[in-house]
Amino acid sequence: INPAALAKALPKYSGSKRLAEARKLRIEAARGALEGWLRDLDRADEVVLVHGGPLPAGLDLDRAKVVSHPDALGLAIGIFDGIASEMVEVLRAVRVARLEVEGAYEPELHDEMLERFDWRAFTGDELLLLPRVVVLPDARRLRGEGLASLSALLRAGRPVEVVVPIALGDAGASLEGTQAELGYLAMAHREALVLQSSVARVEHLSEGIARMARSLRPSLAVVGSPTFDGGTASSPLFVAAVDHAARVTPCFCYDPEAGTSLATRLTLADNPQPERIWPELSIPCVDAAGAEQTLTGELTFAHAAALEPTLREHFRTIPREAWNDEQVELGSYLAAMESGP
Repeated sequence: INPAALAKALPKYSGSKRLAEARKLRIEAARGALEGWLRDLDRADEVVLVHGGPLPAGLDLDRAKVVSHPDALGLAIGIFDGIASEMVEVLRAVRVARLEVEGAYEPELHDEMLERFDWRAFTGDELLLLPRVVVLPDARRLRGEGLASLSALLRAGRPVEVVVPIALGDAGASLEGTQAELGYLAMAHREALVLQSSVARVEHLSEGIARMARSLRPSLAVVGSPTFDGGTASSPLFVAAVDHAARVTPCFCYDPEAGTSLATRLTLADNPQPERIWPELSIPCVDAAGAEQTLTGELTFAHAAALEPTLREHFRTIPREAWNDEQVELGSYLAAMESGP
């Protein structure tokens, strides 16, 4: 018998082949990771909310995990890394499964590559599978040691969203110092998405928050949202509108994905009369006799400060009988100071 000739005459063997033990274990591990993720998918959190102070009343926290910590910003980095490390195993399994289906897995090539695989190698769609980590820090803490934690988070590259409701009164009850402008400071990090908006500009705010939700970069939203303690007759929404018009909370969005230059990355839409130093507005009001009037003039920072209860001690009301021709509107006074004698 000629075995070689016999082998040529017989049909090719078409039965199943035994998998190599290493390959079998690799496929089973990938299958287990994927099945475990799918099994837990319905119970997974959609948002992890990390806050450093009291939460706003009426906040809907359905499908959210809430974590409270004084250094909410610093903790958020660790929370994201923990979530991402769990997803690494799932997405590593996806890559193994694809290679095995195609019969393209080469241990000497892919073993080391998959061992080094981490969240930085996720695609954009894969990053969006992770629960979003949102931070609501204590705005007062950001005036001190919290500022370093914010800087660290913005430089860390994690797609964590920070939302800071802030009011003019957060600067303190004194006008002796200056308030750290968080939006401008965050822009200096260059690679973070920065939104500054106001509850008085709902459309601008909602569009900016939606842009943050789609972003895969660290994001900061500074939202003008004045507190109301009953110390003023004005509604919070009116105070927010005055703050915005008086340049206390100007609207802008800095998006590094929009281009390579500052001009393309920064948009200043939805600010009243941006060509003027102070906008000139006509505001309906009621005089002391109850008659409806229209007050026209330039709206300045001082007008916004006058509505803030914590700054009320810095102002004095001049009765109408004490008005005289030597008094001028603040906008005109500031313009005269700029032009010189």
